[in-house]
Amino acid sequence: MSYALKIILAMTLATELLRFLPFLIFSGDRPIPLSLVRLGKTLPAAAMGMLVIYCLKDVAWTVMPFGIPELIGCAFTVISYRLTKNNLISIFGGTLLYLVIVNFIL
Repeated sequence: MSYALKIILAMTLATELLRFLPFLIFSGDRPIPLSLVRLGKTLPAAAMGMLVIYCLKDVAWTVMPFGIPELIGCAFTVISYRLTKNNLISIFGGTLLYLVIVNFIL
């Protein structure tokens, strides 16, 4: 068996184990610990916040165009999510608007 195939099989096994492990641990009538319930509620918002900060960290706020395309894209994403409650429409729409502004307007 080749080295690459062994690596692929090991990665597959690790991925599947991590996917099925929660179902094995919390199966049956055992309640989910309160700490995990809290993590499940707060982690998605924290991850999105980190992604926004990461995306805006290299914006040149003091040089033309002063981060305006990024701010318009972010504002569109937030407003469209508030109106539609659809993550995909909001994220793809904000990204598409940002790309149009950067490539065709500026």
